[in-house]
Amino acid sequence: MRDVRVNRHRRRHPASAPKTARHRARITNAIHQEVRERVVVSACDINEGGCVDFAQSVAERVPGAKVVYLEDVVEEESDLNHLPYHVWVEYKGKFYDAETPEGVTEWQDLSTFAGYYQPHRRRA
Repeated sequence: MRDVRVNRHRRRHPASAPKTARHRARITNAIHQEVRERVVVSACDINEGGCVDFAQSVAERVPGAKVVYLEDVVEEESDLNHLPYHVWVEYKGKFYDAETPEGVTEWQDLSTFAGYYQPHRRRA
């Protein structure tokens, strides 16, 4: 009789991965691909002047992704004067831009707002 053992540590096939992981991989891959296709020095360069085109291109690549403009989420008019203008992508409850391909759960945590928005959040 032959001993047949089941390998419990077998890697899952990507198609059997949880749905949310596949969705996250879809947008992360789209962001990486969009960064590679642009003729810039870095993802930071995209966020410093090319964020509108970038967000629109990523949203076109990923069904269900939505372009978000700063003025859509800032409640106080005075905050628009203190924050850098930025456009990013919202997908499945997370926020993405060229420097944040893995996404964040709060748009204020995008690196563009580091040093700008966080002090405003602490005062509230």
